[in-house]
Amino acid sequence: MNVLFDLVNYMVERKSRQIHQKDDLAAKLFRGIKNGRFSSDEAAMRSLYPEGPHRTVYYNATKRKLKNLLYHLALSTTAAEESYAEKCFTIEKKVLVARQLAGEGWTASAINIMEEALKEAMDLHLIPTARQAAFRLSIWYVATGHPAKYRKYVKLEKELATKEAGEFLAEQHYFALYNKLRNQKSIDQLLLEFSRQIHEELVAIDIETFNFRMFASYIAVLHFELSNDGEKVVETCRSALEYFAHLPFQLPNRTYRIFTTRIVPALIQQRNSTEAIQQLALAENYVNKGSLNWVGIQEYRAIAGFHLQDMAIVSQAIASIRSSRKAFAMKKEEVRILEGYLSFFSTEELSRFKVGKFVNEMPKYAADKKGMNINILIIQILIFLGRRDLPKIIDRMEALRIYAYRYLKDDKTTRRSYLFIQLLLLVSKYSFELKPLQAVTEPLLKELRAEPLNLKTIDVEIVPYEILWDQIVGILEKIYR
Repeated sequence: MNVLFDLVNYMVERKSRQIHQKDDLAAKLFRGIKNGRFSSDEAAMRSLYPEGPHRTVYYNATKRKLKNLLYHLALSTTAAEESYAEKCFTIEKKVLVARQLAGEGWTASAINIMEEALKEAMDLHLIPTARQAAFRLSIWYVATGHPAKYRKYVKLEKELATKEAGEFLAEQHYFALYNKLRNQKSIDQLLLEFSRQIHEELVAIDIETFNFRMFASYIAVLHFELSNDGEKVVETCRSALEYFAHLPFQLPNRTYRIFTTRIVPALIQQRNSTEAIQQLALAENYVNKGSLNWVGIQEYRAIAGFHLQDMAIVSQAIASIRSSRKAFAMKKEEVRILEGYLSFFSTEELSRFKVGKFVNEMPKYAADKKGMNINILIIQILIFLGRRDLPKIIDRMEALRIYAYRYLKDDKTTRRSYLFIQLLLLVSKYSFELKPLQAVTEPLLKELRAEPLNLKTIDVEIVPYEILWDQIVGILEKIYR
C-alpha cells in the first residue's frame, strides 16, 4: 500500500504543477476535432482565437500542446490483454516511473517498482531493460546501506551485460548480411564465406534469449539458403519455431511468420510440398488478408500445387489473390504467369489463352532477365506446343537460344532453367519427332534430375521442369502417333 500512497501523492503533485490555466484550450481543440466541429485549422482558430494580432502563434502553440498530450496518451497501455509490444512498453514505463520516484526522494517505492520491472523484463527476455534496472537497483541499494543486495545486482548487471553484448552482435551481424544481400546481384564465394563465419560465431556463443535466438536463427537460414542446403533450412526453422513455442510469452506475429514462410521453399526443394502447404496455412494466421505477405503465401501455395500436380490448389490460390483488388493490383504479372502455366495443363483454358495479350501485360518482368522473364518465354512455347502451333515455336527458337546463352549459362542458380531451355531447343531442332529426340535428350535429362532445385529460384521455376518435360513428351507422342 505504501507504493500506492507514494504514487498517488507523486501524481497529485505532478498534476498540480502542470495546471497553468483554468480554460484548457488544448482540451477544447481535442473535443472540437473529435466531434467534427473543427474540420480545418482555420475553423479551429476562429473558434479558439477569434481575434488578435498573434492568434496564429497562439493557435500553433495550442496545437503543439495537444500533440504532446496525445503522444502521452498514445503511449498508455489500457488494453484488457496486452500484446507483447505493449507488455514490453509497460515495463519500460515502470523503469521510468521508478527513476522519477527516486529523483523525488521516494527511494523505497522506487526500489519496489524497479524490482518488479526487473523480474518482468527477465521473464520477457528484455535484456537491455533488465540490465538498466539491475544497474539502478545496485546504486539505490548501496545508497540505502544494503551491501549484500548491492553485490547481488552488480553481479546480475554483469551477467546481463554479457547477454546484451551477444544480442547486439547477433543483430549487428544480421543487418550486415542483409545489407550485403541487398547490394549483391549474385552469390559469390566471399558472400558465402561471410555468412558462414558469422553463423559459426553465433553458434559458438549460443545465448538463450529470444532476441539472440531470433537473429542467430535468421542468419543461419540465410546462410543455408545461400549454400542451397534446404535440409538445413528446414531443420533451423523447425528448431526456432519449437524454441518460440516453449517461451512463457506470446511473440509478435512477425517472428512466427518469418520462420513459417521461410521454411516453405526449403520444403518444396526437399519434395515435401504437402507439408509446405500445411506451413502456409499456419503462416496465414500471422498476416492480414490483402497484404504483401498474404499474397506471397498464395503464390507459394500455387507453386506447391504445381509441384503436387494438384490444379485445384493452384486455382484456389489464384482465385484468392484475385478476390482482393489491392492484392491483384500488386501482383498482376505474377498472377498472369500462374494462369499461363495453369492454362497449359487445361485443355479448355489452353484454347482461350491469348499469348499476345499475356506478353504485353509483362512490362516489369520483361526486364528481369534471370528471373520471371524465363517463365514468359517458356509459357509461350508451351502454349503453342499445346495448340500444335509448331511454326510459331520455330520462330522463337533463335531468340530463346541467344537468351539462354547470354543470361543463364554461367549462373549456378539458373542452371536448371538453362538445361530446360536446351531441351526445348532440341525439340525444335529434331522437328518435334520424339524417337530421335529421346536419344539426344537423355544426358540433359540426367543432369536436370541430378541438379537440385535452387532455393533462391523456387518462385522462378514455378512448375518443376521434369513435370513440364513429361507433359511435352506426352504432347509429342500424340502429334506423331
